[in-house]
Amino acid sequence: MILLVLALITAATSIFRYVNELPADAYIDKGIHTFKPYAVYPIQVKNTSASTKYRRTNPTKTIYKVFYRTSKIGGYQWSVEVLSKSIGQEIVAEGKPVKRRILSIAEENKYITVDSIYTAESYVSKNKKRYITLFLISMIYLLGFGCYTILKRQK
Repeated sequence: MILLVLALITAATSIFRYVNELPADAYIDKGIHTFKPYAVYPIQVKNTSASTKYRRTNPTKTIYKVFYRTSKIGGYQWSVEVLSKSIGQEIVAEGKPVKRRILSIAEENKYITVDSIYTAESYVSKNKKRYITLFLISMIYLLGFGCYTILKRQK
């Protein structure tokens, strides 16, 4: 029963995200920039992964993020979640630069960073393919569950 509900939620979410995905021409490509890690910080987020009882007593949990920025002042920033503070500190100590593409969302005065291999078109296409795949997997499960239920009732 839990898988049935999960499949329904996944199907609905996939449709919602597919419909609300911005078109590629809504993004302005600002080019590929080099980001360097500069800090690891603990961040409090809503606890969604534990049991209900545990969530009531611990509504938030601490995660660690490594923050990156471009070299120019007032430049772009980007962050990535890491498993632990020590892993984040190792990444900052290494100082290994990362190349990311900046896609500006003009209507919202925001930007996103994506892997440097993506363009706006390929980024949108990748997202839409993911949403379609999740929807189809959910539908296959729901169809299988429906067939199983019908066959079980006929016996």
